[in-house]
Amino acid sequence: MGTHHIEGNARSTAVPAAVFAVLRDRSGWPSWSELGRYEHVTGVEGEVGGTARLITGPIKSVERITEVEPDHLFAYELISGLPIRNYVARVEVTPDGDGARIRWQGD
Repeated sequence: MGTHHIEGNARSTAVPAAVFAVLRDRSGWPSWSELGRYEHVTGVEGEVGGTARLITGPIKSVERITEVEPDHLFAYELISGLPIRNYVARVEVTPDGDGARIRWQGD
């Protein structure tokens, strides 16, 4: 089976630093996404190497942060929990007028 690429784009009226702060704090993801629950596993949350278990219904995925460029880039990889191999995702936040453009892509 080949590689699949998925992508999503959005715009926020919040400045990039505010968007990035919400993105970088995975413990808050359940408050604004369909994610059911967050559990810290290892490392420092929001920093490279930080690992978390993200739980929605019966699905319990474990993800590790691989890159952080403050106010711009947040990247992570799937460690376990889904029948997917070598999954990596990148979220880029860039200035857009008085707000921010958000681009999420996964392979």
